[in-house]
Amino acid sequence: MAERALRLLIVTYFFPPLNAIASLRPYAWAKYWSRAGHEVTVLTARKVPRDGLLDLEIDSSVTSAVKVIEIPPFPLPGPRSSATRGMGIDDEGASSTRHQVKTFVKRVLRGAGIDPSSRHWWALGALQATRSLSREQNFDVVVSSYGPPASHIIAGLIKRRLPVFWVADYRDLWFGSSLLTGKWPFSRVEKKIEDTLVRKADLITTVSDPWRDMLRARFGEGVITIENGFDLEDLQGLSKESLFPRDGKIRVVYTGTFYPERQNPEPLFCALARLRDQGVPIDQRLEVLFYGVKRSALESLVTRYRLQGIVTARTYTDRKTVLRAQRDADLLLFLDWIDPSFRGMLTGKLYEYLYAGTPVLCIGQSSDTDAARFIDEARIGLSVGMSESLISTTLSELLLGKPLPYSPSPEALARFNRERLSRMMLDEIVNRLAQRSSQSSEMPRPS
Repeated sequence: MAERALRLLIVTYFFPPLNAIASLRPYAWAKYWSRAGHEVTVLTARKVPRDGLLDLEIDSSVTSAVKVIEIPPFPLPGPRSSATRGMGIDDEGASSTRHQVKTFVKRVLRGAGIDPSSRHWWALGALQATRSLSREQNFDVVVSSYGPPASHIIAGLIKRRLPVFWVADYRDLWFGSSLLTGKWPFSRVEKKIEDTLVRKADLITTVSDPWRDMLRARFGEGVITIENGFDLEDLQGLSKESLFPRDGKIRVVYTGTFYPERQNPEPLFCALARLRDQGVPIDQRLEVLFYGVKRSALESLVTRYRLQGIVTARTYTDRKTVLRAQRDADLLLFLDWIDPSFRGMLTGKLYEYLYAGTPVLCIGQSSDTDAARFIDEARIGLSVGMSESLISTTLSELLLGKPLPYSPSPEALARFNRERLSRMMLDEIVNRLAQRSSQSSEMPRPS
């Protein structure tokens, strides 16, 4: 713990009650840094229905100790509808023509590789809020969580005005993102903005060593890895009753966002069809559940392989139900990125799987990716690449009562605890602040 309480400002679009994996990292900082005796303020976006479910519980210690300031994500926001709150429904009431125009503009922007999300506009209101915040309170540290880019833009501009210690954190990459990268000439503008801002950061953190190396190549040695993890307190209060009926069925569960252009579950569907064609009664013995995935994303595959009643998508699911599903499943499905060029892609969901107590089956481009190696080294499951035969063999063995190899590494379980990771990050900040203070005191005074 520092000699005195630090005044920390966390700038993040994602924060509870928004039920998103991106909310959990900054939330852990706020919780554990405030418990360590520091003054924590969170600058975040006011949540709107299109963001997703708004049911992520906030610990009472955070509610009482952390100041949370919510800024509307639009310059001129419209009212929210309580009837659609958290259901992912656009409550703007736009006319059909207006909707068509908006859809066309978004399609053009996405074609150029530009994220058309209104999350970018949150920066306008947030910047106004930081001016008044700066007058009210002198922050020692500002920590920004990417993405969207607005978080780093806000923190970068604060750094220009105030003598704060800035930590730029990357849950994903900005330029060179695995999800959306601008096309020329927009990519050049995007890179220039990031270079100009982030070079002023005192510390850059990211979630994997490959991304650390990529960022060091651009910004120098001041980049360290602080991995994602899982908060063990999230398991407290879960119902001990099994989420699934005790009907003898094997349940394969996938949870989280699904990107059809980046992930490929088709080998699993092929394996299921192969088992059915071999006479295995999978409709009576097996169920594959996708939580948090739109039905439309899987509909064509389900129809093509005639897996209706076996593969089910459940779109809106609260976090406690997801955690119970992961715990009570017989097998967890992890869909790795199919593009091998995206090294270092370790999603937050992988760490939830680590602590679920359930074996993991990893399907992806190969069994030599960062995620596949993580699963192997943590001893929590099996990576099969895109092999339909290995998947069908694995499922056959499960149906016969033979479980996957599973003996979680105690080292991995200890390493990826969010409480430990949050304190490790805080220690790094405190040490660097002390070094900077020491260097300033040693500088010769002008005569």
